[in-house]
Amino acid sequence: MGDPVKSGQGRDIVIGAALGAAAAMMAYALSLGSLGGMILYLLIPVPLFLAGFERGLKAGFAAVGVAFIASTLLLSWMMAISLSLTLFAPILALTIAALSREEGRESRMMLVLVGTAAVHFFLIWSSAPDEAEWQKNIASMMDAQVTADPNFADSVKFIYGLITRLGGLLALMVSGWLLVAGALAAGLAARSKMPALSRLWIARVDLPRWFPIVSAILLAASYVVPEDIAIIATNLLVVQGVGYVLAGLAVVHTAFWRGNIGWMGRIAFYGLVFIFGFVWLLVAVLGLVEQWAGLRKRMIASRAKADEE
Repeated sequence: MGDPVKSGQGRDIVIGAALGAAAAMMAYALSLGSLGGMILYLLIPVPLFLAGFERGLKAGFAAVGVAFIASTLLLSWMMAISLSLTLFAPILALTIAALSREEGRESRMMLVLVGTAAVHFFLIWSSAPDEAEWQKNIASMMDAQVTADPNFADSVKFIYGLITRLGGLLALMVSGWLLVAGALAAGLAARSKMPALSRLWIARVDLPRWFPIVSAILLAASYVVPEDIAIIATNLLVVQGVGYVLAGLAVVHTAFWRGNIGWMGRIAFYGLVFIFGFVWLLVAVLGLVEQWAGLRKRMIASRAKADEE
């Protein structure tokens, strides 16, 4: 009779591998050029996160490994490497942080997200082509009628400036993508007997004390140093926004807990977040205020006092 522990681990690895293959197929769907393919592409991180969050670290490794191999076979090795840098490696790092048994793992997940955004920014910044070459490459892929439009050159110039001067914003969006997909996967994994993350994991995120100090240094550098360095400092400050957004969401979710606000209220909040983009900025400001005001501690103390009464 086989060892049930090893049998269970083998089953978890097989399921992880299957989820990795599914993620690769979702990446391949983008080449179909349909709206459904785009939606599937955006959901790529979910099965990869789910493998680790529900089945354990070995299943997470199996999912990422199979996703890389299958992406190489279905797409190309260059695309597989690009997916590894953008998704596979950060997802694996986040899974390792989530499955850590040490205290403060939620905060380490936040630092992984910030670090991922920083790496993505430097990849975008270092790989940006010359502006003339960029315009030439874009024009070669467009219809002649499109390139003849007087606004075409201005549009291409704007996009080039966005990549070279605000690459941190693009990197921030990728980390936001991973955050949303990871939260969805954590919710799906919560149905298991031993989910990797508590339902209240986001309320436990804490920024390290040096985080606001680094922000102040980057803010000052964006004004006083030469332009080339100032651009990097500004983008790294934008990248840090991931941390402040998570800290702000920690305050919001603590408020949900303090006020016994159910799923309807939470859905309404996130609906506002996705409809009105400026709400993200308000959440980040709330996370910044939390560093000095200690809003969560006050709400927890208030809840404890109310329970005693």
